[in-house]
Amino acid sequence: MPRGHAYVDALVGAEPAHLHPADPPVPGAPAGQWWPHPALTPRWVADHAHEIDVLHVHFGFEHLGVDDVRHLVASLRAHDVRLVLTVHDLVDPHGTGERYGRVLGELVGSADALTTLTPGAAAEVERRFGRRPQVISHPPLVPAGVLPARRTGSPFVVGLHLKSLRANVAALPVLDACADAVAGLDDAQLRVHLHEDVTRPDHPRHDPEVLRRVAQARADGADVRVHAPLDDAQLWRDLAQTSLAVLPYTDGTHSGWLEMCHDLGTRVLAPELGFYAQQRPVLTYRHDDLTASVERAVHEAHAQWAKGEPAPGGDARVLAAELESARAAHREVYLGVVEDRVVRGA
Repeated sequence: MPRGHAYVDALVGAEPAHLHPADPPVPGAPAGQWWPHPALTPRWVADHAHEIDVLHVHFGFEHLGVDDVRHLVASLRAHDVRLVLTVHDLVDPHGTGERYGRVLGELVGSADALTTLTPGAAAEVERRFGRRPQVISHPPLVPAGVLPARRTGSPFVVGLHLKSLRANVAALPVLDACADAVAGLDDAQLRVHLHEDVTRPDHPRHDPEVLRRVAQARADGADVRVHAPLDDAQLWRDLAQTSLAVLPYTDGTHSGWLEMCHDLGTRVLAPELGFYAQQRPVLTYRHDDLTASVERAVHEAHAQWAKGEPAPGGDARVLAAELESARAAHREVYLGVVEDRVVRGA
């Protein structure tokens, strides 16, 4: 859990052994609105223990406190249900601060099996919490059978998705740095995406200065697109038509966005933090040298594009093999905890 996530979709596939209850609808909210999953409550575990052997937690626990986790774990153990945790984020991208770290530590210490996506994250989990997770690489997220066609020809498109300006997005400085970098190239264009909800003054992350700067970017020639959140097919088409996708994050650990770009054969420019560079090959920039490092990376990507060098990823056969490898590794984890072949703390 949660069920409604691309990572979980990729791992579950058509596996008949998976019980994956749908994420609960939110009264009065649009479809797909996140809401705390009831599987993280002792009552749900008690009611469904006869149906499940393993509860695998990926995301969606930032609303819990340490005591909530302890009560959940007590219920799991009372009903002989194993807990598997995948550590995706060492820092909460939604900005809950130190509480997230305490809750994560409680989950790490209580899990019957522990995985993460990169060696660097595994080492950091061990340093902070005293347990080293098994590393299972991020599965491909874009189904190989629906990979959209890559764009060819000019211009070189630098894509920046600001979306709904969540807490870890450095919208203004990264936008300005990208605009400056693109201005130095004759055959390049900046494409900026913004969700329409943040244009409303009553939105909690409405920022008039961001809107002013986005409008200025449009006046300067950027392709600015303000819209509702894209569905998967729309997003994949957009990223496939992007030459370089920029991740505007101020913190983070791993990235599903990065993974989608790799699946589609789109170059990625990521901040030099977390473990993005271990997840897949990327170009990087530094927040303490933002303008210069973004310019260097954009110009490097442009030079590769101009020479016709393919970006990493985008090979359907390789992606299919990687997906099956990830699924097989997870099957082994589940069998291990159910059959008591995983030793806690190893």
